[in-house]
Amino acid sequence: MVEATALSASTHPILHEIFINKQLYRVSTHVLTGTELKRLAGIPADNQLFLEAHPKDLPIGDGERVELKNGMHFYDVAPGNFG
Repeated sequence: MVEATALSASTHPILHEIFINKQLYRVSTHVLTGTELKRLAGIPADNQLFLEAHPKDLPIGDGERVELKNGMHFYDVAPGNFG
């Protein structure tokens, strides 16, 4: 189970503050998969998740493990709206 809160206090230590679709999440783990990130933000399973990066945003696969860092920004795109 992923321990996280959206803009609220938690009894668990907060390790990272990340953003998904411009919403702040405080996460008490240092690695999450694409599926876990989607579940955390209530994103439909069929949507594609992306990590904002320069010069090009990176797609995050459902099984891909992401090492979290403070300030990371993710967003999702519905099927048929990318590619």
